[in-house]
Amino acid sequence: MKKIMFFGWVLILVFIACTRDSFIPTAVDCDENAPPTYDETMQEIVDVNCAYSGCHDGATPSVPGDYTSYSGMQIHFGGSIMDRVINRTEDPVLGMPPNNAAGPTDLSEDHMTLFTCWINAEFPEN
Repeated sequence: MKKIMFFGWVLILVFIACTRDSFIPTAVDCDENAPPTYDETMQEIVDVNCAYSGCHDGATPSVPGDYTSYSGMQIHFGGSIMDRVINRTEDPVLGMPPNNAAGPTDLSEDHMTLFTCWINAEFPEN
């Protein structure tokens, strides 16, 4: 009986922990004919929220990635941007921007939508 109760509590704790780890974005309405592009939309958002001094600026050795240019971001297009910006947005450390950032610590709902649409469109540059 003790083993059953123990495993029951473990399952409850795992369930609670798993539901708090990730953010499941709601469906977004993206214009597939005119998705946001890096040059026209995303560069400004990235510069303000990601590529500022002390973060993904290419000059801070403790922070991976140089997001000051499209080519600098390309290495992270495979999945880490989707994971860190969209899926883990509620995680104070792994979600981007993190809560301990010197700059913004949260993306606006509009910026989240634009990031999602840009990612879904496979990161168009211009």
